[in-house]
Amino acid sequence: MKFLKHLFLAVFALPLLHSQVLGQTDLRIDLTGVQLTEVSVGSSFAVTAEISLDVNGTTPVPAGEVITAVLELRSPDGLILATHTETWNGFPETGRSNTLDNDPRTIDQVIFQIPWSEAQKWSAAARWSISARVGGAAAESDLSDNEAT
Repeated sequence: MKFLKHLFLAVFALPLLHSQVLGQTDLRIDLTGVQLTEVSVGSSFAVTAEISLDVNGTTPVPAGEVITAVLELRSPDGLILATHTETWNGFPETGRSNTLDNDPRTIDQVIFQIPWSEAQKWSAAARWSISARVGGAAAESDLSDNEAT
C-alpha cells in the first residue's frame, strides 16, 4: 500500500507541484507598427515584429535556452522569397532589444525587398504576405500566439 502511495506521489503530484513552483512561460510574437497594404515590385519596405512574454506567461526563459524568431516574406503562391532569423540566449536577454532588426540604422525594423521577378505574379487578387514565428522555450505553455501573419 505504501508503494502505491509513493508511486502516485512520484507520478502525479510532483510534476504538478513542479509546474506550479516554476510557473509557465508563454512567448508571443506580434507584427507591430504600420501594416502596409501596397508595395511596388522592386522596392524595399520595413516590418516591425516584437517578441514578448504573454500576460498569461510571466516566467522568463532562462539563459542557455535559445529562442528563435523568424520573419518570412511569401509570394502569392506561398514561396518564401526572403527570411530574417534572430536568436536570443534566454528571454528577455539582458541588454538586448526584443524587436527584430536587420536595419543598420538605429531603427529596430526588418527590411525586405519585393524582387523584380515577382512582377509576373501581379494581379488584382494577388497578395504577398509576411509571416512571423517564435519558438524554443522548453516550458512553453501556449503555442497559439507563437505565429502571426
